[in-house]
Amino acid sequence: ETELPGSSDVRIRVWDFDHLGGLKDELVGEAALDVEDRWFSPVWQERFSQCAPIEVVPLKLKTTKAVQGELEVICEIMPAAMGEMWPISNVESIPARKYEVRMVVWDVVGAPNGDPVEEMSDMFVTATVPGVAGDQHQDTDVHWRAKDGSA
Repeated sequence: ETELPGSSDVRIRVWDFDHLGGLKDELVGEAALDVEDRWFSPVWQERFSQCAPIEVVPLKLKTTKAVQGELEVICEIMPAAMGEMWPISNVESIPARKYEVRMVVWDVVGAPNGDPVEEMSDMFVTATVPGVAGDQHQDTDVHWRAKDGSA
């Protein structure tokens, strides 16, 4: 609960959980939602009166300008007395379905050379979907004697 106008910034952080003992969880990125801006916006009020709108909010880090991903967020705001009467939105995810994912890695540029004497590397790329079928991965073929960090 909060009071509007007043302190209304909500900070959402996404972390990379480190399941190995002794290592720290890493911050993937964070997003900020200004509840007050939404509540006092006629456009947001109109959308919320029909249903809670899904917003796409970028995840950012202070150490880089690059977006670290996006969050899909539903932000419901109502007077506190209505909170007890209003049912909480069902945010249950859709049922899982099987998909086949195909990717082509066209180029690797600027990678450091594994052999500093010959200034070459025998490079290959690995793709993994964590948590799927025991973290199985696929490898490309090896690009033998790649120069200048390019394969």
